[in-house]
Amino acid sequence: MKRRSQVRIHDEPKKLIKLSQNSAKNGEKSAVKDEPLNLTDLDDYCLEVIFKYLPLVDLLNIAQSNERFVAEARLSARRLFREKTVKINTSSIEIVEQLHEWNCVENVYDKICFKENPMQTISMFFKNFGNAITDLKVVNKFQIDDDTTLGQFIDTYLKQLEHFKLQCHLDQMQSKLESEMVDSEIIQNIKKLMTYSVPRIQFTSLLQLELIQVVNTVDLNEIVDFICQNPGLVQLTMKYADWSRYQFSDEHISKIIDSLPNLSELSLEHDTMSARGVEYILTNSKSLKKLRLFVYCKVIGYDYYDDYLFANIGTDWKVTLELFDEFIYRLEFNRTD
Repeated sequence: MKRRSQVRIHDEPKKLIKLSQNSAKNGEKSAVKDEPLNLTDLDDYCLEVIFKYLPLVDLLNIAQSNERFVAEARLSARRLFREKTVKINTSSIEIVEQLHEWNCVENVYDKICFKENPMQTISMFFKNFGNAITDLKVVNKFQIDDDTTLGQFIDTYLKQLEHFKLQCHLDQMQSKLESEMVDSEIIQNIKKLMTYSVPRIQFTSLLQLELIQVVNTVDLNEIVDFICQNPGLVQLTMKYADWSRYQFSDEHISKIIDSLPNLSELSLEHDTMSARGVEYILTNSKSLKKLRLFVYCKVIGYDYYDDYLFANIGTDWKVTLELFDEFIYRLEFNRTD
């Protein structure tokens, strides 16, 4: 016996609107019988079906060619971008998905390569599809033109953007680019930022911040100051390469905690602090629910954690220690109430 399909079919299929008002009646021949059908003659439903099969470069060209197609092209772009990252650099725009949380391997779903005028293409891309982007990764910091910065474009055209990833190469040229950024640049709508540098940008709505592999040449006080400029942070994560020599002093810790009254989750990876610093976090951050510390085994031995485990933290916290993988310990504090 054949299994019935689980797909529901509408009892009354949609009727397509007539493409011509001069259809043949009572056996008369149509005056437009042999006239070719134009894309502009199709209704929105037909356009939606066609556009969902187009690659990204054709969607952009379609949106640029006629205002009639912008809405349906944007809808197709939104579907393409869903649960994926739009990655932009000075040579291409890519739609990618990170395959694993702990590495940088990405699956590329679609791509636009620039042959010439990259900033013009990026500008057109943002203007047409900016409101469909929720996750943006920028590999290089650059200006759209002489008067417009990337941050201004984000605030103007990317109203739905929540997760902004600023990945900068750790070389001298990139450091120079970073130092020449406009200090007064402000981005208002970003709620989640992942950055490989300390951007000279003011974020007014930031809730989640991930600082990833910040280069050692950046002054630690500059990192702390940037964190403290975002008092609305709820989640803060700091990850450093195993060669990092950053170590937060008790003064740094107290400054961060006192500046972030809404902080509920704090993660420090590949970093060390004193037991007194841990004690200060747990006793003074009233909204904190979870504290995680990740450290390489080769840097710090198991016995090092005795100071943490026996710190004066009372009974408000449950402490767990485990070998996260072959090389990393994870020490976690969870509030019990």
